[in-house]
Amino acid sequence: MNLTLDQVVREFLIESFGANQVDNRYARFYQIGVSGMREIHSDVGWKKSYAKLTLRDNNTASLPSDFIDYYKILEID
Repeated sequence: MNLTLDQVVREFLIESFGANQVDNRYARFYQIGVSGMREIHSDVGWKKSYAKLTLRDNNTASLPSDFIDYYKILEID
């Protein structure tokens, strides 16, 4: 499940303060989220990586040991 930062901030505000407070506090909490994401990315150093996988006869493949999630899957003949 992929959530955007906007969705996370809005859900947090609704759960914490109620729906009527979303607009009043949104910008502040969104900026806190942006700062947090920057910090996470600088700490973890996330980079997209690419792997060429060979399909077995039963249409399965072994995933790399550092696999977290996929962005695109392409079939190359």
